[in-house]
Amino acid sequence: MMTFTAHYIDQPLSSYYQGHRVLAEANLAVQKAFDLDILQVIYDPYREAADFGLKVHFPHDDLPIAREPLLADPQSLQRLKSPDPGIGRRMSDRLEAIRYLRERLGGQVPIMGWLEGALAEAVDLRGMLNLMKDLTLRLSGGG
Repeated sequence: MMTFTAHYIDQPLSSYYQGHRVLAEANLAVQKAFDLDILQVIYDPYREAADFGLKVHFPHDDLPIAREPLLADPQSLQRLKSPDPGIGRRMSDRLEAIRYLRERLGGQVPIMGWLEGALAEAVDLRGMLNLMKDLTLRLSGGG
């Protein structure tokens, strides 16, 4: 749906992922054209991780990429500070999208939110291979 809505209004995915106005306008256009019964503010999975400090690269019209994990080792988790969604650069942008859509639609269409679940967020911050090794070590009694 993300790719479809962005391209429906002739916008690259990088603009859709990084700007609440593009996401909102894309969703409004698709909702109007296809009479959708719900709007969504789903972005890329790195939104929360970026506000934790993960470096994310945004190709022009493709999925974002995290080139290296934010958490270099399991102990890095102890130093991680929870970002405030209201002021985190990327999470606050999602909140702006919700506000904008609510203003434009006046409560006539539900707006679906989204955020990473705990394990998915751990993968985003530590990397899939690293996290699987950590869990395997922990479950085997080695850590």
